[in-house]
Amino acid sequence: MAARQKVKTLKIFGEIEDNTFEYVFETFSSKPEDGIPVSKITHLDIFINTGGGSLLTCFALMDYITYMQNIYKFTIRTIGVGVVASAGFFLFLLGSNRITFPRCRFLVHEHLEVVDGVGAIPYDQKMKEIKEDRKMHKIYIDWVAIKLDLPMVEAEKLVKHNGWLDQSTLLKYHVITGQIDAKSGKFTKFV
Repeated sequence: MAARQKVKTLKIFGEIEDNTFEYVFETFSSKPEDGIPVSKITHLDIFINTGGGSLLTCFALMDYITYMQNIYKFTIRTIGVGVVASAGFFLFLLGSNRITFPRCRFLVHEHLEVVDGVGAIPYDQKMKEIKEDRKMHKIYIDWVAIKLDLPMVEAEKLVKHNGWLDQSTLLKYHVITGQIDAKSGKFTKFV
């Protein structure tokens, strides 16, 4: 008789920020609310509905969840519900199975510097910020290339869409691997 599968569910709803990481960390705590200890998880479902948020917190989530997956050997399925945008897009790529509902919208863009208009930034500080932005850019382009099994040039092309992605683009780059019909519950596998 096959062992019973234990599915843990995470909900990433709203802005991705420090308390999002705290929620995920607590979900994997030694006394989980759902009674499933992390050592017994066979599958992790991550439901995502976010307009984005902190890219640094997103990186921390990606690293932490990947770390837990490597230790405990569970599979990850990400499910897009509503909006998967900005930092949420990179988090969505955690899943080996990446599923969406039909009306879910996806947005990807390059990391952009926000100018607050407060005043001039000294040249050396500005150059340091540019250097950090380039490092961050490389991190997320590498992530996209690895998770979607794309050459770096193609990963960069995808991120440079700087806008909403249509169904054909999502399929072309293998961003989504399946879709659930909300009405019938029928699952369609794409890849």
